[in-house]
Amino acid sequence: MKKGAVIGLVLGIIFICLVGIAGIAVVTMAEKPEVYEGNYMKFEYDSSLQLSSREQENCTNVTVSDEEGNVVVCSVVIELEDGDKDLFFESVEKTLNGRKEMEIVEKTRGKSNDGEGRKYYREYEVLDIDNNEYKALAQVQKLEDDMYIFTLAYIEEDFEETERLAKITMDSVTYSDVEDAGDLELTEHFEALFEIHSFLIFNVDEDTSIDTEDLDKALEEHKEKIPADLTLKEVEDYEYLMQIDIASADGNIYQVMVPKEYDPEGEKRFITHLDDDGFMLSMYARELFDEETLVDFLEVGNDFIYEDPEKGYINVEKTEIIEENGLVYQICIAERVDHKNQIVKYIELVAAIPLGGTDTLSFSLSFSGKSIDGESREYLEELERYYGVPVTEFPYMFD
Repeated sequence: MKKGAVIGLVLGIIFICLVGIAGIAVVTMAEKPEVYEGNYMKFEYDSSLQLSSREQENCTNVTVSDEEGNVVVCSVVIELEDGDKDLFFESVEKTLNGRKEMEIVEKTRGKSNDGEGRKYYREYEVLDIDNNEYKALAQVQKLEDDMYIFTLAYIEEDFEETERLAKITMDSVTYSDVEDAGDLELTEHFEALFEIHSFLIFNVDEDTSIDTEDLDKALEEHKEKIPADLTLKEVEDYEYLMQIDIASADGNIYQVMVPKEYDPEGEKRFITHLDDDGFMLSMYARELFDEETLVDFLEVGNDFIYEDPEKGYINVEKTEIIEENGLVYQICIAERVDHKNQIVKYIELVAAIPLGGTDTLSFSLSFSGKSIDGESREYLEELERYYGVPVTEFPYMFD
């Protein structure tokens, strides 16, 4: 090979190597995370994500999100005297247990990245009522002087990549002396934010209410546009019930029957009525999710308060979920000793009632107090006739 050709070949190889090195450098620089510092926190986040925030009474939440709404919410460092890190995980798990399935797949602990305090992390795999899989990533950093940082992420799709982006933030979040949160847009992602907010409400002796004025305004405007007629109308052969419209979550309008004393107070989607005789009637309508059955609907939306061991109920019994006449229902009965040391009876019937298409009515009727007779019996008979639920069969309530 001629000397010139050899030199040309060598120079060519060197040029290719230099281009390759430059390309690697460009990729490395492009993948270098952005850094946020403010709200007493500092963390890294991928440049493909957006930052937004929402004010609370005594803190600020900073949200790192992608276009699909997968988010990492970092709550400001907050003081918890005699705090217990497990309370945060218990709060998250209580919500996740309301889905079809929830499994803890990872549990770790270690030094927080600033070298002070401890870091605790849990990872969950969840199957929701629509048979969709998602992950929840929860982290607690316990710092000095009873200070904590709470971080939560929901990963709903593209698990491997989105989880990697979430962990860039979760692994790097730490305390900062910088107070100013910076000029961030108002977040529209609320699921993870409200989860942290719910935890703070029950575990922090401060007002941590979220500023939702913009959302409240949007909600009121939306309600005004719903074409439901809230005028109570008489129906032949019904003395104790009157007809009113209810709107389902997907915008359809249905006629339902409510007690004649019911006051809608402008509410078009939810009905709640408590009368002087101790009856409480509540209803709302929504569309069944893909592959969701009426039994799924009832199981996910119902928790009998009588089964809560902290509420003091005794002799608690409930039926299996009963499928009958095209609907499903369940009855729970209980007793409790009142302040006069007398036994008070309690009962609740819950039902999932088809409305049309895939829309379903969630129906609940509860009662406490004396035995049912007279007008109360006639009221129940009208409810049973209209909705098809066997409320006149309430056990031991008729003496």
